[in-house]
Amino acid sequence: MPNFAFRYEADMYAYVAQHAWRLASTRLPVSVFYEVQSMSGVPDLVFVAFNERALNERLTNGLAPVVDAADVAALLSLSQEFHRSSGHGHLSPADIAVTAGVSPGYLSSVILPRLQGLGHIERRGRGKWRALHRFTSVASQLATVEVKVRDWKSALGQARRHGAGADHAWVVLSNGKLSSAIAYKHLFENSEVGLAGLVSDGSLNIESHAPRRGRISSIHRETLVERVFNLYLQGSNTGGVYPVFGRFLTSSIDADARQGCVSAPPAPLVLSHRRTPALPSQSA
Repeated sequence: MPNFAFRYEADMYAYVAQHAWRLASTRLPVSVFYEVQSMSGVPDLVFVAFNERALNERLTNGLAPVVDAADVAALLSLSQEFHRSSGHGHLSPADIAVTAGVSPGYLSSVILPRLQGLGHIERRGRGKWRALHRFTSVASQLATVEVKVRDWKSALGQARRHGAGADHAWVVLSNGKLSSAIAYKHLFENSEVGLAGLVSDGSLNIESHAPRRGRISSIHRETLVERVFNLYLQGSNTGGVYPVFGRFLTSSIDADARQGCVSAPPAPLVLSHRRTPALPSQSA
């Protein structure tokens, strides 16, 4: 095993990504995205197993991503009415405002016309809006990962927040710093957050598995999924690379995974346990 220590979180990203199939708890093809803004923070990695049928329907019908949280909430509300009424029902802005968290006036003037322009809904008359389809998530499985070299406390807090919209949420630490978190494994289990350590040879030591989360918000989940879908259509794998204390901390050992792009639209990245890379030695 090479004598190598991770210096930055970015050093770990590409190697954590190689374990996406395990962390997403799926055997489906998995696509990897980095630093996508959720409703409650920015997870370092987002693993998505796309719902191929839903994805193809969206692409075929030209139904654009809905990236604003209030828009997602409004669309989900109208979609529920579409399903309940077999496509014949409608809702008023006042009805939608109950779940969207914005005023009926803002819905009428901004959000509903925007959703109409994206092809998702139509106006049936004064104060009457109807979904044009039943909303189906383009993600069959969604996992978020918070990566830290050593600071497990802040990692757990961040993973708990963005995990509100994920099927599985994880904290991955440098394996050499994992022992300090293991003593508090019950905090991870109570938070429904998995805990793992990335070993210097690129393998992953899972200390506590992430369960399928019971406390999940459909608005949080689908907002993140739609933002990932938007990146997918742009041919990008990254929501943004942000400075830390005025510096851009890129990988110090290899090409930064966040700077890569997927094709537009990309074929899902199929990952398996046989593709774990080896890291360079410290002298390399």
